[in-house]
Amino acid sequence: MRSRKVIGFNYYLAPISEEDAEFVLKCRLEDSERNKFIHPISPKIEDQKTWIRNYLQRQGEYYFSVRNIDTGEKEGLISIYDIKGDAAEFGRWVVLKNSLCAVESVYLLYEFAFRELGLERVYTRTISENKEVVSSHKRIGAKQSENVLEFVELNGRLFEVTEQMVLKADYQVRIRQKLFELCLFQYLKKLGTEGCKLRFHHYGYAEDKIEPSIVPFLKESYSIKGYFEDELQGVRGCFILPRRGRMIELLENLPNSSTLDYFLKNKIRNYHAGVLVKNFDYCFDHLIKKGLKIVSDPKISTYFGKRIAFLMLRNRYLIELIEE
Repeated sequence: MRSRKVIGFNYYLAPISEEDAEFVLKCRLEDSERNKFIHPISPKIEDQKTWIRNYLQRQGEYYFSVRNIDTGEKEGLISIYDIKGDAAEFGRWVVLKNSLCAVESVYLLYEFAFRELGLERVYTRTISENKEVVSSHKRIGAKQSENVLEFVELNGRLFEVTEQMVLKADYQVRIRQKLFELCLFQYLKKLGTEGCKLRFHHYGYAEDKIEPSIVPFLKESYSIKGYFEDELQGVRGCFILPRRGRMIELLENLPNSSTLDYFLKNKIRNYHAGVLVKNFDYCFDHLIKKGLKIVSDPKISTYFGKRIAFLMLRNRYLIELIEE
């Protein structure tokens, strides 16, 4: 698991190696103002390589560089360590000053911690005066710990430490979807800057059966917009319209169809995002050139009456292009 990448929409986490020593120094030493809140490190590359070699021999911690998924460029650092039972500390989180990777790096770390490592609690310990980072964790949904505050000495000064906690249950119910949406919409915004004229339309949910799945949505003031069957796609579906929030498409397999089997088997409900596209051909070709895989070639949709196509991102999430 130490060698495993964690792949997102715009960024991925890559395990640290000795080759990253120079970047670690660049990232850690870039901002003198920020550095007063983190433990000092030697500015010598050989010392950093030695630290990384020692880290690779230790158990119970994972240290990543945060890399741009398009360019492979390193833009930050993040780690989870001191794993004890079902809890671990999240830290060593530093991103380059001009990077946009902060939110997605946190999202990917929590996905790794809760899904891959099976943890139940992830906590952070931050210098209280580092208000920007403390506020960032609070906005994400971390709760202030009731533990007695600690103190730490850095650069000859004594600082108060704030502990914040994210529980797996809270992450699954309250936090994950918020982070997921921020990362997805950052990706869609980036496509807009690359010439794709698109706008979000819906999330697509894979269900064993549609009807039982509708009930909790209706309790939250959603309404149903007609059923449809699409034999070309092998699915039956309906759209659920909220008073607030995002529209959702619920889908089930038609008899003898296996279209949704992978997602159902792996318990992946939200498996695609539908986007309306004005320049369909350009956007389709552009995404193929970016490395997305074709899951379903362009064809006329039974529901929309125009072309749709499904493409798979590197993190296996699907984008449905809908001709507008």
